[in-house]
Amino acid sequence: MREESRSSPARVAVSVASTRSALRATARTSWSTTSAAESTSVSGLYGNVGQSNYGAAKAGIAAFTVITALELGRYGVTVNAVAPVALTRMTENLQPTPPTDEEREAQSPRWIAPIVTWLASAESKGVTGRVFEASGRTFAIAEGWVRGPSHSPVDDPTRLGPIVEELLGTARLNSGMDGKPGSWPQPQKK
Repeated sequence: MREESRSSPARVAVSVASTRSALRATARTSWSTTSAAESTSVSGLYGNVGQSNYGAAKAGIAAFTVITALELGRYGVTVNAVAPVALTRMTENLQPTPPTDEEREAQSPRWIAPIVTWLASAESKGVTGRVFEASGRTFAIAEGWVRGPSHSPVDDPTRLGPIVEELLGTARLNSGMDGKPGSWPQPQKK
C-alpha cells in the first residue's frame, strides 16, 4: 500500500466519476439505442497485492456497472463491463521479468476486442449488468457478490465467535486473481 497511498481517495473518486461522466454523455445522445461497455480490472474483482487504490477504483466501476444497468434498463440502455488482462505499454514493465512470447500472446489486446465489439452490437441487446473477463487464457463472466452461509441475527457479541467460525467453515474462500476460490493472492486456508 506504500506506493499507492498518496491521494488514494482522490484517485478512486476520479476513476469512478470519469466513468459516470462518460456514460452520462453517451446516454444523452440516444437513450433507446445506447449500450455501454465500461472498463474494470480483475484487480478490482478479486484483489491484487500492491494495487489497493487501483483495485478499489476498478471494483467501484464494476459495482457502478451493475447498479447503473438496473437504473437505465427501463430506458433500453444496456451497461456492461470488461475486465481485460492485456499486456500494454502501461503494464508490460510490471512483471519482474520480460514476458515470454507465449505470455505476450495470451495477453494480447486482440483477445479483448471481440467482447467489446459484441457488446456494441445488436446481438448483445438484453445483456446488461454483467462483467466479462477477457484474455488469451480465459473468457468468463465474473459473478458478483453472493450471500454465503447465514445465521439468524445475533445481538450479543460474546456469542459471535463460534457462529462466525461455523459460517467460515462452510463459506467459499475469496477468489484469487484467476477467479478461483482460495487461489493466489488470497489465503489458502479457511
